[in-house]
Amino acid sequence: MTKSFCSSLVIALALFFSFSAAGAAEWQLVGKNNRGAVYYDRYGAKQIPGNVMRVPVKIVYSPDGAKEIREAFPFIAQSETVAYTLYTYEVRCLTNSFMITRAATYDPSGKVIKGTELDYVSTAEASWDHATPNSLVSVLSERVCRYLLPARP
Repeated sequence: MTKSFCSSLVIALALFFSFSAAGAAEWQLVGKNNRGAVYYDRYGAKQIPGNVMRVPVKIVYSPDGAKEIREAFPFIAQSETVAYTLYTYEVRCLTNSFMITRAATYDPSGKVIKGTELDYVSTAEASWDHATPNSLVSVLSERVCRYLLPARP
């Protein structure tokens, strides 16, 4: 191989990995509760029509939170370790309301636990709820909407 070809290959690989890293999730802590720690993906948040932000949310479970998930999905095998759930939230910034549109629960290796994938829109279970003041959803709404509505009260 020629020196110029090797140099070009190194530059191409460096660009590839820098662009790949830019697309990675950046999980920002929203807060903690007895279920675990709640994060949102700052780079995954997208504005959609109607002053709505679509945002990935991740709950990393505490032992109590994992127990709640097991109770909600009794078919999960006892040998299965529940680690986290990824949700898709939609937040209406002007009305401080939200809905969950998708959810899937994962084990520590990042594999979806069978039967926990939920598409609330296709089952018509998605509905708008008001974010309770000082709740984790209210904090999430404030954070993701500040870029859309800088003068938001």
